Amino acid sequence: MTSRSAEDFDQYFSPSTMAQAVADVLASRFEHLTDTHFEVVDFCAGLGSLLEVVSERLPAACIVATDLDVSCLRLLREAHPLWSVGRIDILNERSRRASPLYVEGRYDAFVINPPFSGRGGHVVNVTFDRNLHFTCSRPLACLFHSLQSLRIGGLGVAVLPLSCLRSERDSVAVRWLERNMDFSVHSYHGRGCFSGASVRTVISSLSASPVQSSGEVYFAIASAASTVFLIASSLKSEVEALPFCWPK
Repeated sequence: MTSRSAEDFDQYFSPSTMAQAVADVLASRFEHLTDTHFEVVDFCAGLGSLLEVVSERLPAACIVATDLDVSCLRLLREAHPLWSVGRIDILNERSRRASPLYVEGRYDAFVINPPFSGRGGHVVNVTFDRNLHFTCSRPLACLFHSLQSLRIGGLGVAVLPLSCLRSERDSVAVRWLERNMDFSVHSYHGRGCFSGASVRTVISSLSASPVQSSGEVYFAIASAASTVFLIASSLKSEVEALPFCWPK
């Protein structure tokens, strides 16, 4: 079997400064963490640079690392025997379903530096929360699949190419995140941060938080169909309450 290079996998490993910045965002939410059942995952772990810093900042956390590259997984298992490590192609539905490490709504937090070169202008069709469909770039597709594994109230921190936030290709998906998630951009990083890649990046975070509405709890990750139903039901109630006479 011929070994594949980092370029084949579109890998650009996070430098220490970037890993520290990602961990800073995560630790700002969970710095007083004592829960030993708290799980943090990276589905594009590479050599584990993000998770290593997270583990230092949140020593009580259980760390889960997955990647497509078996050579990276071998190194991760050797360097971090206490971590849960497994192989997942995060963009492949069959691979996600086959792994016990990918479970919807399981994780308290995730970090991710997804493959982001966008070579060939590839787009990915994503089904989110079963009823919501997007066509977007690979980095955002990785983000959405990671988000699917997040618990309500959890936090995800991602390194994304700046182009994701500005391109027409990703505009629908980004607008949905901005409207339905607690979505923030924490810092901008210019070209030269990643060896071998001339790309501007941002560190962003997103959280799926419960929203209180009419005495019932509806979650921000509800599908578009559910949202439309709620709006329609509200409008129906308001219309029925109006003293309106139909024309004869």
